[in-house]
Amino acid sequence: MGIDYHELAHAGRLAQDFDQWDLKNPDGWSVAHEAARTGHLPPGFTRWEIRDTDGWTVAHEAAMRGALPHDFNRWDLADFDGYTVAHTAAEHGHLPPAFSHMDWADSDGLTVGEVYAKRMNMLPASTDPSQKPQTPMRTMVYDFSKVRPPINPIDPEEVATINRILRKYPCDIEDDRTRLHPDLKVTPEDRLILRKYLMAKGYHSNKDAVAELDSMADAMDD
Repeated sequence: MGIDYHELAHAGRLAQDFDQWDLKNPDGWSVAHEAARTGHLPPGFTRWEIRDTDGWTVAHEAAMRGALPHDFNRWDLADFDGYTVAHTAAEHGHLPPAFSHMDWADSDGLTVGEVYAKRMNMLPASTDPSQKPQTPMRTMVYDFSKVRPPINPIDPEEVATINRILRKYPCDIEDDRTRLHPDLKVTPEDRLILRKYLMAKGYHSNKDAVAELDSMADAMDD
């Protein structure tokens, strides 16, 4: 049996001289993505541009978790919907002070500043209003020459499994984000099928649900 580098990345047990960061599983998730997800990227890591099938880069994953280095400067890396690393950092409260590109917009025209302001509005009332950014203009950073990769089809048996799960545990859509049913209970095999379905539907809108599924798996492993 071959070495499972994703599992080693998950556990933080990759060799110090490991350099095959772009190795991907069938879902397009790279070893680097998994290391970023679990906080195990090494100091000096530079392969921030590695993408999954939705264009979600390693930098996006690290930004979501506040794990980008202090000298990071590739904030304009964008997924296939034009959602930049800066958008992701703003969404999760990890944008650096005095960030100067609040006008960057994704393919729907949503700016970094608007994402940041929405997060600020969710903070306590005592938060200084001056911290909320002004967004008088928008600068599109999405490269429309990029084409979203084709989505791998899910086989009929997996479709039947998805339909069975969602009939019993329907998901909610809140602020364009998929929310799993609070009472969701699935087998490890069904969890992987549901995760594959969510990833195929688009990582940006489903990443919270995917993270919740992953945390379920982590809990099972403990």
